[in-house]
Amino acid sequence: RGHDGAVDVSGLEPWHLYRLRARAGVPVVSRWTPNRVEWSEWVYLEAATAGAAPGSVAVTVRQSPERVGPPGTSVEVTVAGGIGPDTPAATACRVQATHETSGQVVEVTRTLLPPANAPPSAPPRATAASGAPEEAAAGVTPMDGVALMVGGLSPGSVYAVRACLVNVVGAGPWSEPARCETSRGTLDAPAPPQLAGTSDSTLQLQWAPPAGGVKVRQYTLHMTELKGAASADGAGPEEANADESPGAGGGGASGAPPPGGAVVYTGE
Repeated sequence: RGHDGAVDVSGLEPWHLYRLRARAGVPVVSRWTPNRVEWSEWVYLEAATAGAAPGSVAVTVRQSPERVGPPGTSVEVTVAGGIGPDTPAATACRVQATHETSGQVVEVTRTLLPPANAPPSAPPRATAASGAPEEAAAGVTPMDGVALMVGGLSPGSVYAVRACLVNVVGAGPWSEPARCETSRGTLDAPAPPQLAGTSDSTLQLQWAPPAGGVKVRQYTLHMTELKGAASADGAGPEEANADESPGAGGGGASGAPPPGGAVVYTGE
């Protein structure tokens, strides 16, 4: 086609490898053989058409097993779809969890190994016998679900979770956000109260919050009065009940004050 030999070949399948060949022809003008063309040898080239980035995926979220980190700090996200027969296999999966109130974003990226029935990460090569490209595995469907953990979350919080896939072409679109709420977790006991100061009618107490980073909204302090007063030699007074020692706050699993005790403080 012309002196530059350039031509566009259209109507090809995406993400396929093609073998092309070309040769040059020179017209030979002769009174005995008009319109004759002398052709060169064929030259060959293998070229691949471009694939597509992954499509949109579906996201499902569930609470992570209790054995994975502190309760309420992680969720398990399952991502499915996005890869079809004409799409290069996914090489990575990105998940973002956005805190509904603070807007804080936690992002996790996981490198993926293509499943056994996935389209190849490079176009199928042509066979020497037929010159036709090898077909991908029959019945290839969008990518089977892949699960990954997203940690570093706050217990008792609402998150919007979205995901996308990445392949050699690029990143696909973000999915529609899936809304989830992390569990409130298990609240450990705070540190025992410490005496910070006294007067004739006041005790000043202080204590450290529970470990684990769980946000505490309220404390309840129980007090049990003991019989008598401290003696001059420093001996403590007789307890009204052997089970009612100072600092036994919490009152057991039910949160009720110990027998004979009184709730003296409830607040932040």
